Amino acid sequence: MIQIYRAKSKATDEWATGYLVKGYAGLRIDAFILPIKNISAYPSADLSRIWAEGIEVDASTICAYTGLADNLRCDIYEWDIVGGNDYIDGVFIVRFGWYFFRDSNYYGWYLDGKVQPTGEHTILPMTPNCHVIGNVFDSERATKALKIITREEIERANTLNFRELH
Repeated sequence: MIQIYRAKSKATDEWATGYLVKGYAGLRIDAFILPIKNISAYPSADLSRIWAEGIEVDASTICAYTGLADNLRCDIYEWDIVGGNDYIDGVFIVRFGWYFFRDSNYYGWYLDGKVQPTGEHTILPMTPNCHVIGNVFDSERATKALKIITREEIERANTLNFRELH
């Protein structure tokens, strides 16, 4: 399975979705996204045409696709803000990594947020039975209200790899 990503275009500040190219030798930009529709249109030997179709993106806004859609059939990505789920009513940020739930440790997608009406901080397993409200990169006010993550935490999370977690 090929992982799909989205990130903010440096040129337009709009979301670009597709295959992520980051740190490619000879590429003079931090990261770019090759739109999904273009990947099969070019033979693998024609890299110059593939690169021409790429969209330069802000590497700090890269979000991985969870493989899930919400109850309104909207794709759910890392760093999305979601509301309402199977477990409890609240507002949550979609995260990936190690989390603790019901006396056990898990590694995977989870929801990090606040329950309503108490505002208590809660971590829950990921569920598609929710709805996407926005994204932390588009909704800074909502993110600050949640007081869960900072911009530095997002940037650090984007630079971590699995080995650093152990």
